[in-house]
Amino acid sequence: MIQQFLILAGLVGVAALLFQRWSQKIEAEIAEGAVYERERLEAADPDLIAGLSEERFRAAYRRTHYPRFPKYALAIAAAFVASLPLTLGMLAGIAWTLDSLGMSADAQALARSVPIEGSIAGVSRDEGETIALYYVQDVVKFYYYFGLLFIWLGIIYVAMRHYHKNRPGYLRDEIDKEKSKG
Repeated sequence: MIQQFLILAGLVGVAALLFQRWSQKIEAEIAEGAVYERERLEAADPDLIAGLSEERFRAAYRRTHYPRFPKYALAIAAAFVASLPLTLGMLAGIAWTLDSLGMSADAQALARSVPIEGSIAGVSRDEGETIALYYVQDVVKFYYYFGLLFIWLGIIYVAMRHYHKNRPGYLRDEIDKEKSKG
């Protein structure tokens, strides 16, 4: 299990390095585009960028044109991997607590309460306890599966709220925001 976690963490690390290289290339292209756009706006609409330094214009242009989703996708993947040991530990703690309080399913009690031997399959009492044990293990796997799913949906919910909340406007809007900052 630790080996699989380390492989996943390594894959996220490699993805982060690839993202960094890609991001540097995109930053250079955006900086070049900002120079051309500033020249175009100085000729076409000089009142729009009046009083705005080149550095602040570049910041507004970057906010408008930089692709944001790859960064969020990488952050979500990193959060998934980081949450695995925490989530599995939390679920194991909950299972242990329920078991210590006597609130978890007991395979022998379940086998005694469910009349398996009268079924068409003709299962004996000993086999019934084994079947009940497998059933209880499947129920635990069910809770682990949906526990992980619930945590991961929470991660996606938080990330996408942040993604849409911080969505930039059009270039004109971002320039106006930069000008209003002072």
